[in-house]
Formats: sequence, C-alpha cells, structure tokens
Amino acid sequence: MASQLSYKDVQTAIDNDPALLQAIKEDPKKGLAQAATVAEEYRKETDPVIYRTVVYVLSAVLIITVLTIAVTLFKATVTNAPVELIVGLGSTALGALAGLLAPSPVRGEG
Repeated sequence: MASQLSYKDVQTAIDNDPALLQAIKEDPKKGLAQAATVAEEYRKETDPVIYRTVVYVLSAVLIITVLTIAVTLFKATVTNAPVELIVGLGSTALGALAGLLAPSPVRGEG
C-alpha cells in the first residue's frame, strides 16, 4: 500500500539533504523520485530530536511535580493546595515516560 506524501514531507527531505536539491536540478524527474523515497523513509518516530524533546518535557513535568508536592507537604501555611491535580499531573507524566521508553510489542526489529 502506497503512503501519501505531502509537499511538506518532500520539502523537509530536500531541506535536510542538499544532494537531493542538486539531483533535482540535474534531472527533475529522477530527483523528485529520489526525494519522495527519502521522505517516505523518514518517520517521526525515529527522529531523535522529537524523541529527546518529549522525554525532556515529560521529565521536567515529573520533577516539577515532585518538588511541588514536597513544598506543599512541608509548608504548613498552604491549606487549599490542589494536591489531587498535582498528583494527577505527575502520574500522567510518569505513565507517559514509561510508555515512551518501553519497547513496542507491535514494531518488529529491523
């Protein structure tokens, strides 16, 4: 089954590889076919920048949650603190990190 590529996917592939732009200039038909192949091989799941960004953000939320709970528990003047909201946020971040870092049973190796 052929996947549908958008213009943005092909443009990203061309922006990331200057050799593709040169190939398009030399032979547009072959160059665009090559750019489409590269864009089809690119997956957001395998992009390390996106993966690291998600891990950093979820880790930051988890650390902020733990610090907020610690301050809330040790500070006697806070009487109406939304502890349930803070715990829910931390639990969600921890679950998302666990799901992100666990190996996928669906995706095959290679």
